[in-house]
Amino acid sequence: ARFRYLDLSGKWRFKWAAQHADRPADSFTSLEFDDTLWDLIDVPGNWELHGYGFPIYTNIEYVFAHDPPRIAYKGPEGSSYNPVGAYRKVVKLPWSPAEHCISLHLGAVTSAVYVYINGVCVGYSQDSKLPAEFDITRHVSA
Repeated sequence: ARFRYLDLSGKWRFKWAAQHADRPADSFTSLEFDDTLWDLIDVPGNWELHGYGFPIYTNIEYVFAHDPPRIAYKGPEGSSYNPVGAYRKVVKLPWSPAEHCISLHLGAVTSAVYVYINGVCVGYSQDSKLPAEFDITRHVSA
């Protein structure tokens, strides 16, 4: 089998929410979804360095109260902070998907990621800054 590599680095459509409840509706995973009003963000990248949310450093006190298994933002009473970022990219493969097995490799994701291809959830990964790989062969179309 021949291996081909397609780098997906570059501009992606991006929608940020300060808390999970405000994330985009699941319809954003559909190929037909109109994301033209979403921002553009560089991938790979860190959304905090692009003005979304704020960086969390481990060499200073946590911004979250340590109360396992509950973790809450140490902000004003009644506030919450559990940011979610939704990324979208339409990719046209420069080869026939029928000719190859196709894997999606993510070099690192902070916290957790759901991966959708053409509206279908193809995988989930959870752990901070570790790579994740998904076999997306049967979900890719020409």
